[in-house]
Amino acid sequence: MAEQKKNKIVENKKTTKKTIKKSSEGKTTKKETNKSINKKSTNEDKSSINIGNIIYWFFISLILLSAIYIFLSIIFYFFYGTADEPFLVNGFSAVNNESFNTANPLGRLGACLGYLLVKQGFGITAILIPVWLFLLFYSIIKKNVSIFLKYQVYTLVPLILVPLFLTLFGDVAGGLWGATVKNLLTPYIGKTFFAILVIIINVVFFFWLFKVSYKELFSNFKSLVKNKSQKTQLSRDKNLNKEILLDKVDTNIEENKQNIIIDEPQPHYAWDIENDKEIINKENNTPINDEVLQDNKAKNDIEFTIETIEDTKNEIETPNAEPTKQQEFVPEIYNLDYQLPPYDLLKYYEIPNNRVTKEELEANKNKIVETLAQYQIQISKINATVGPTVTLYEIVPAPGVRISKIRNLEDDIALSLAAYGIRIIAPIPGKGTIGIEVPNSNKETVSIRTVLESEKFKNFQGELPIVIGKTISNDVYVADLTKMPHLLIAGATGQGKSVGINTIIASLLYKKLPHEIKFIFIDPKKVELSPYAKLENHYLAKIPNETEPIVTDVDKVVKTLYSLTMLMDTRYDFLKQAGVKNIVEYNKKYLAGMLDPEEGHEFMPYIVLVIDEFADLIMTAGKEVELPVARIAQLARAVGIHVIIATQRPSVDVITGKIKANFPARIAFRVSSKVDSRTILDVNGAEQLIGRGDMLFAVGSELTRIQCAFIDTPEIDALMEYISQQPGFPEAYILPEPIMEGTNPQIVEIQALDPLIMDAAAIIISAQQGSISLLQRKLQIGHNRAGRLMDQLEALNIVGPQIGSKPRDVLISDISQLEQILNSPN
Repeated sequence: MAEQKKNKIVENKKTTKKTIKKSSEGKTTKKETNKSINKKSTNEDKSSINIGNIIYWFFISLILLSAIYIFLSIIFYFFYGTADEPFLVNGFSAVNNESFNTANPLGRLGACLGYLLVKQGFGITAILIPVWLFLLFYSIIKKNVSIFLKYQVYTLVPLILVPLFLTLFGDVAGGLWGATVKNLLTPYIGKTFFAILVIIINVVFFFWLFKVSYKELFSNFKSLVKNKSQKTQLSRDKNLNKEILLDKVDTNIEENKQNIIIDEPQPHYAWDIENDKEIINKENNTPINDEVLQDNKAKNDIEFTIETIEDTKNEIETPNAEPTKQQEFVPEIYNLDYQLPPYDLLKYYEIPNNRVTKEELEANKNKIVETLAQYQIQISKINATVGPTVTLYEIVPAPGVRISKIRNLEDDIALSLAAYGIRIIAPIPGKGTIGIEVPNSNKETVSIRTVLESEKFKNFQGELPIVIGKTISNDVYVADLTKMPHLLIAGATGQGKSVGINTIIASLLYKKLPHEIKFIFIDPKKVELSPYAKLENHYLAKIPNETEPIVTDVDKVVKTLYSLTMLMDTRYDFLKQAGVKNIVEYNKKYLAGMLDPEEGHEFMPYIVLVIDEFADLIMTAGKEVELPVARIAQLARAVGIHVIIATQRPSVDVITGKIKANFPARIAFRVSSKVDSRTILDVNGAEQLIGRGDMLFAVGSELTRIQCAFIDTPEIDALMEYISQQPGFPEAYILPEPIMEGTNPQIVEIQALDPLIMDAAAIIISAQQGSISLLQRKLQIGHNRAGRLMDQLEALNIVGPQIGSKPRDVLISDISQLEQILNSPN
């Protein structure tokens, strides 16, 4: 029994092994079948792809071969068409005519095709048909249909218009199409008017097609005639001078029987008879080197390139998006539904076609080369960069030429060019060239709208971006006021100083929201900055109890400056408490909710102090103005306070060492003397500017010539009117109560107290806690006014001095004591 069981178990194991083998064999067969199916599908895909590629390449090859065959059939028609014409008049039936034995290399089909396209079609212009097919082939190869569509106007339209013009020279030239239109119209309008009409239509079309300017064509023709007359006159002068030289040579031979030497310098030309070139310097009667002579004779052979960098003309022609700014999260007290001003409040002042002509550039180049050649200065290359008002000629001197020789020729070059404002930069920083700046005969006005709409200004990432104008290379110049960090502007009367200030202010108004920036305007003349009074509840800051938004009185100027120094010190205290180094880090921390408003922290706007006619303030107030300005300039950068000073008289008693040392960024408009230029910029050059906004902008050691952007008074008025209609704050940004040096802060006039002083005192006494945030909550006022109330309470001996971030001590415990303090004479 046991053996039978073992045998059964062995048999069962064998049967299970067989079934496993069968199942495994079944699986392998399934895998093999799946692989074969996949191979079949991939093969089918490959075959379908191959068929698609074959069709694709067959189609484009057919197009290319058709283009070549049609092109050759048209060409061969002009050689064999006359002999084949008796057979070709029957059209395509001539293809099957066995008696038609043509000498055309393309056979009877090519002969018929050429005849139908040329004689019975579009004449000589039929050559555009294979060109059209080749463009179709090229666009398919490049997989870019736009190429084919773009050049339709270059092929199909001339195919229709040009035969009408060619039919004037014969019916074959214009083909059947041109002859048909001609025969249709001439009975009505006559042959003469038909010819005039066809010529005008073709000329206008090709002028439009190749963007040819009528004015430019006329001016080129005019200059060509002028140059031809000048060349003839020059050749006459040369022949005349040669005759004079020959006469002198003959007389010298007869008298001295010596070598030929010219004793007297000629007034204009002295030519070597054999080599036809100058041999004597007309200035000092000294021989000139052969290289200099060759340069002087062939000044047009010098490599001369012209760079005309396109400005924002294309941006002007297309409607620009209005300025938008994503207002980040700010506390509710600052959150206004304010919209930045639109660009259409401003105007364009650029005049079309008011650019420098190529003839003017060539003439100036020739005069520069002639002047330098007179002093034996060789030039290898000149590059002209055209700007709005000035063209920069970059000269590459030959090896061995001393730079000082060219620098000393400033007056001579100005005399030869008959132009004022020539400035020589020898050498140009960062380049191995020498620059000669020459004013343009047609000066271009740079509109502020043009520079504000530029992509450079729109995409500028600085904290306080100010746009100034355009450089010589027509680039929009944008700078960050926070990097300067203060700006000194100087220039004579009427040279663009006030326009420059208005441009800077307008650029900031187009970039910053009211809670981000505040202005303090100090205007001793009382009229220059008066239009900005409408910004009071949006962008202006002023001292307490001040009714005028623009500071004009000298006493109030001093108070404002001392108040600003107090604000600077207070801000530094807050930066210290917040553990940050500058206003950017502080505001980021505040907006992130990391600073407690209960401890007096608030969002800090940038403050820009603009002082016009600084010289007048120095004359009237002297040190009282100079010292706080110097202190602000030294320290206020980190807390977001920046100063812009403008003056007409840039003398050393106005721009003192303390002021100048803290204003590394300086703008110089045209001044009257080199001394004034050195006072502002530490270098000469401002006395050679041409005025009307032409400026030199110095940042450190870098000096840039810029044409200031222009903004007119009506544009400023429109901008102020728009901003005044926008939602604003209840009042201007209030600065701290100024405490003048030498005065007792404990003595306070009752008339100068805030109207809420009694309410504030009652809140503080009842709470027995001197906290600014408590006044803000209870009285629903801003931090500045609450701080001013706290300072007045300290002056009245109601609260004690501030001790860090802790609340002040309250010095009285009863309201009745407050009435006694207010009624006391002291």
